Amino acid sequence: MDATVRRVTVMGRGEATASPDMVGVHLGVRTEAGTAREALAENSARMRSLVARLRELGVADGDVRTGQFGLWPQHDYSGRGAKSYHASNSLTVTIRDAGRTGEMLDKIVDAGANDVSGVFSGVEDATPLEEAAFSRAIANARERAELAARVVGAKIGSVLSISEEIGATPRPYLEDRAALAAAAQEDVPFHPDEEKVHARVQVTFELKTDGEAAT
Repeated sequence: MDATVRRVTVMGRGEATASPDMVGVHLGVRTEAGTAREALAENSARMRSLVARLRELGVADGDVRTGQFGLWPQHDYSGRGAKSYHASNSLTVTIRDAGRTGEMLDKIVDAGANDVSGVFSGVEDATPLEEAAFSRAIANARERAELAARVVGAKIGSVLSISEEIGATPRPYLEDRAALAAAAQEDVPFHPDEEKVHARVQVTFELKTDGEAAT
């Protein structure tokens, strides 16, 4: 870059929002029985029933991902060994129609899920949002540069450099298991927040006097 070129460097900010088109739910099945074999058998049966119900509800196999599995004893600390055994199996399910989330949670719990541990929402393809936020940030930077140029009696010319930073605004992650399960059982409507993407750019413009032609 020519050190003799007069320039102005400004920051620009832009934001774009959209309604979520997908919701993810962390859920699972927990069982307890007198023996490890019984706890596993009951858990497996309930999990098969749950997966079958998800398919009936139109959830594609690719939108059901296996999570964590666990088996552990509940000890009787009087010295008599294991009092009972607990089995746990979890899934992450993607709901492609965000508007059906409340209805789906209700049916998922009815199908045997007794551990709803988190719900999150988002958009499947964030590229249009990122592009919109970036374009608005560039426009904001140009406005700021034009203002700065007017103050010093100049005009902006060519763009000499651009750097960018794009990211999604963090949103609350719902993870109160008892509240989520209760909401599902009561068929409480679920209204996810809008997906928001912000962009920040640093742009350097050439500064020209009124008598110079912009390039």
